[in-house]
Amino acid sequence: MIQRTHWEDAGTDPSANTAKYIVSEQPVAEYDNWFNSSVVDDVAALDDSLNTLAALIPNITHLLDDHAALAATHAATGAIVGTTVLQTLTNKTLTDPVIASLINANHTHAAAGATGGVLDHANLSGKGNIEFPVGHAAIDTAIGTTIPGLVTAHAALTEAHGASGNLIDQTILDAVVIAGSRVSRDYGFIIGGSNTQKYDDLANTWTAKASVNTTRSGLAAFALNGYGYTAGGYVAAVSAVTEKYDDIANTWTAKTSMSTARRDLSGFSLSRYGYTAGGNTGAVSAVTERYDDLANTWSAKTSMNTARSTSGFSLNGFGYAAGGNTGAASAVTEKFDEAANTWTAKTAMNTARGLLSAFCLEGYGYTAGGTTGAVSAVVEQYDDVANTWTAKTSMGTARSELSGFSQNCFGYTAGGNTGVVSAVTEKYDNVANTWTAKGSLNTACISAGFSLGALQSQSSHQIVSTLINKRARNHTAITPASASAAGEPGEIVWGTSYVYVCVAANTWKRAAIGTWV
Repeated sequence: MIQRTHWEDAGTDPSANTAKYIVSEQPVAEYDNWFNSSVVDDVAALDDSLNTLAALIPNITHLLDDHAALAATHAATGAIVGTTVLQTLTNKTLTDPVIASLINANHTHAAAGATGGVLDHANLSGKGNIEFPVGHAAIDTAIGTTIPGLVTAHAALTEAHGASGNLIDQTILDAVVIAGSRVSRDYGFIIGGSNTQKYDDLANTWTAKASVNTTRSGLAAFALNGYGYTAGGYVAAVSAVTEKYDDIANTWTAKTSMSTARRDLSGFSLSRYGYTAGGNTGAVSAVTERYDDLANTWSAKTSMNTARSTSGFSLNGFGYAAGGNTGAASAVTEKFDEAANTWTAKTAMNTARGLLSAFCLEGYGYTAGGTTGAVSAVVEQYDDVANTWTAKTSMGTARSELSGFSQNCFGYTAGGNTGVVSAVTEKYDNVANTWTAKGSLNTACISAGFSLGALQSQSSHQIVSTLINKRARNHTAITPASASAAGEPGEIVWGTSYVYVCVAANTWKRAAIGTWV
């Protein structure tokens, strides 16, 4: 607003820049004229200002409308306006196309932590929407109910099978009796003449067991589906007698005889059948027969390529006949494929031997002892993948007509003939490649043998392999008497207060068993 300060009538003008009347400087009449003129001018200036403001009102109205619309838009989308509020993300929707949407507050880190879930930034990239329709809590409840239930059920199943000696592993179901347990761990058995003796490797003792019904020498022996079997042999004449041993009842039962009587024959088992091969009927034989324990029948199978008395073992799903006597000591090795019903020549042993023993151990076949014209202590290892025989450390005592079996990850030979009937027992450690003298038989005999127990299979070496990185169970608490008690490297036993490990020959260490924390 502009205020004019000049006079229209004659008289004295107010001082410069003076906007008011000063008494005594001018007549009242002149003042009235000046005042009226100033008011008129001031009103005009105010009117101009109001007109200017009126022109701005539409612009302000548009701004207000725009702001209202913008506010409504943001309210509807939940989008964040301004950098000052970027930290207030709770219950907001992120519409960035890379992150997609994390719609629910339950998916914040705080909520996830409370329910056990974790949303890790590294795992969100490119994942799109992340949805938990039933919510973390429901999932956690389901898992918390189901998994402990499974664990409890599995523990009960393990306990049941562990108590019965059966191992839960699909690869060894053919080797255990599902409907009823046999023995909780391996024991060795030898049969010589009428004698049956059982070897406990932990106690290092032999115990007399029930005698066979028919006394024989030169017989074959094998384990099948939880029972032991003897077949053939010699009793004044060659025999076809077959008997079954029940280690729990400690009884021998006569079964259907073989079709062809033979002595000095080999025995082994594959899948759910027992086999005998070769032998001597009065002349060397190539006959092969298969025993079905369910039907209690023998059936003829393809004969070996080379007739001979021989020793046998099963290895990685195939049967083998190694060495023997064709009229002279033999090194011939043949492989039996039960599916194809064929025998195939394989690499011959390095040392020809008759009346030898054989066993399989942790993925390899072994022959031990025999006669080359003189009793032998030679031991050889067969690698079926490479098809090679390798000389190993010889036994401590040379013998022929001895038994061989594997038991709890070691090989054993027992009895035989050194020139006189022998009671010697030796244990083979394939890792150390050493033989160790063990407790002698109660009765010296020319024998055949098998093992029965938790690993009662023709392919126990395969079963041992399946136990790597799996739970094993030893039912018996054993406490070494002292740190220098008898023991061999690798043995692990337990008592109520300690776990004991044999770290070197006759050297034990122990660790206290504490409360689970």
